[in-house]
Amino acid sequence: MAQINNSNIVQETKEKFVGYFKNKEKIVPLDQKNNTIYLGSVDEAYNKIIRLFNIEGTKIFNSSVKQTNVLFVHWN
Repeated sequence: MAQINNSNIVQETKEKFVGYFKNKEKIVPLDQKNNTIYLGSVDEAYNKIIRLFNIEGTKIFNSSVKQTNVLFVHWN
């Protein structure tokens, strides 16, 4: 029973984490959205976010950094 509860907590946390990044993508122009994050499933978006984190580190949490499908654009 405890294993199921832990699994539920992990899934809920993952969904909220992905939701944070999906919300960030809402304000980005359509042609600049990271479609994997914006339109993908929770698992697809989560995996993309982890890959971006491995490349850029904590910069992905800053509002001044925009992730795209091809490159990172740093807004001034």
